[in-house]
Amino acid sequence: MIATMLSFVLGAALGLRFKVFVLLPVIFWGLVVGVAVGIARAADFWPMVLTMIIASAAFQLGYLSANALLFFTGSGRSSLARPDGAVHRGELAGQHAAATLDSDVLRLM
Repeated sequence: MIATMLSFVLGAALGLRFKVFVLLPVIFWGLVVGVAVGIARAADFWPMVLTMIIASAAFQLGYLSANALLFFTGSGRSSLARPDGAVHRGELAGQHAAATLDSDVLRLM
């Protein structure tokens, strides 16, 4: 139960910061830790497997919950978009900067 809650919270924390590809190494290391804990506690095979499956699902559900929260609150983590709709990098940023400069110059006149 504690492993499930910790996995969910860790998945949610990762979901607030990283993209989906972070789940693969996190699940892998979660499985490694699950096997190590199972061996240390001398657990049977199937309860250990069930714990690892539930922990993996909790990582994913936590990640999904955090992303759903970001989506429904409208506070996405796009690194390219600005509040005014412009793009920070690439061609559009240069075009936007030139357009902004032109409009600023016109406002001063």
